[in-house]
Amino acid sequence: MHGWTDSGAADVLVIGASEVALSQVVRMRSRGFRASLLDEEVLSAVFDEPTGNWDVVAACGTRFRARFVVAACEPVSLGVHGRRGRTLADHWSDGPRSYLGVMAAGFPNFFFPGGHRPGPACDAEQQVELVADALEQARARDREVVDVDPAAESTWSALVRYDDSLALLAGGGCPDVESVPGPIVGRAADLIRMVAATVTDPFAAFTFSKAGCAA
Repeated sequence: MHGWTDSGAADVLVIGASEVALSQVVRMRSRGFRASLLDEEVLSAVFDEPTGNWDVVAACGTRFRARFVVAACEPVSLGVHGRRGRTLADHWSDGPRSYLGVMAAGFPNFFFPGGHRPGPACDAEQQVELVADALEQARARDREVVDVDPAAESTWSALVRYDDSLALLAGGGCPDVESVPGPIVGRAADLIRMVAATVTDPFAAFTFSKAGCAA
């Protein structure tokens, strides 16, 4: 095994019973990470800031400790608590927010490929690959904690909402571009530029730090 795992903690805990979950476990193991699959109901997943680990409690009472958690399922259902005890349910009280559909700001080392709407130009398989690449980046940089810039999360989430608006308009049979409100057209251009930027440097909006460092 490679990396920086604390005694008693796995590198990666994948939660879910889908093909995405199995794909993520295989992908992580092929890259030298010690990955475990948890396909049972989860009661809570709590981030421990001093160590940078996640403490996960299954419904059967078993407790798991892992550096990274990958939720290949609906993430809110896991009772997720991130930095300073903030819950993902509270973070998403006004609707899901994420960056590239894989991570929410303030919930370090917690990814949800296939468990949340990816947004434009992303699918579950691309998300699985992105998560594996992010963990390899952390290992290469000798960093234990991966988070995402809140500003990037806000921008991506806003653009995804505008992408939804464009889809609705297209479904309604807009006859020409003049029928689409100007602000939506402008956001669509922003969306294209942001997608292009993620291809050039997909980790530009991610932060990599040592465990115990304040956000």
